[in-house]
Amino acid sequence: MTNLLITPIYFHYIFLDKLTHDAASHASLEFSDSDKYQQFKISIFLNFNRYLMNIILSLEGDGSDKLLNLLIPVMEKANEEETLKVLNSNLVLFDKIRSEFLEIFNNLNK
Repeated sequence: MTNLLITPIYFHYIFLDKLTHDAASHASLEFSDSDKYQQFKISIFLNFNRYLMNIILSLEGDGSDKLLNLLIPVMEKANEEETLKVLNSNLVLFDKIRSEFLEIFNNLNK
């Protein structure tokens, strides 16, 4: 599975827009050029999903398989609300994962 790109958070999700905005704010970045914003958003999209998947795949026992089995149907539908419900209800610290990602991003930009 390590050769596959799995992105529970899709590019068009509002969650990603908010995460991108927060990352830009933490780094004191302002984007007047929409192309540069899109490039930044792509970077956040790829890096957050990779970070999230690393956490999911490191769940103990068959936790990662169970979570992926719950995520796949909602990912196939590209249903943001249901995807976030699955993540929030099965990753007890999903909000913390988001915060940690922003903290890591912020520390890289110092």
